[in-house]
Amino acid sequence: IKLIEDYNLYLLDTMHPILEPMKSIASGRSIPNHVKKAASPEPRIYRRNRIEYCVVQPGDNVKKLTEQYSMFKREIRRFNEMGKDEEVTAGQEIYLQPKRKKAESGYTTHTVEAGENMHSISQIYGIKLKWLYKRNRMEMGTEPKVGQVVWLRGKKPAKK
Repeated sequence: IKLIEDYNLYLLDTMHPILEPMKSIASGRSIPNHVKKAASPEPRIYRRNRIEYCVVQPGDNVKKLTEQYSMFKREIRRFNEMGKDEEVTAGQEIYLQPKRKKAESGYTTHTVEAGENMHSISQIYGIKLKWLYKRNRMEMGTEPKVGQVVWLRGKKPAKK
């Protein structure tokens, strides 16, 4: 019982555990010493679908994130399926590792809400955009309608 309480293991009983920040990036990359400053808080790393991500803070840009997490610009852009000149915005979730082909267990479908598109859905669940389109039998570049069900695991049934 003590271990359960010490490590908040009771959160694993729910499908939506509260995400606590990690102390370091699990892939073995370390944050360079010139980035670690007493005045700046430790970077907050989260996990979703077994992928590490961070939330962009005001004033952050791709160059700053690459320095902070010892990455290349092309990695951040590729992992998040961003255009060459596209910039990040405060509050945006940026993946620090490649996204997966399907959502984590427990997330089978998603109902599209106003303001969502395929890219935003892929970011919410940590799924590669290419695979999200394939799962839903959609042409690349088309967008779902509000209220449409998007498949995150498995494949959308074919029309009969």
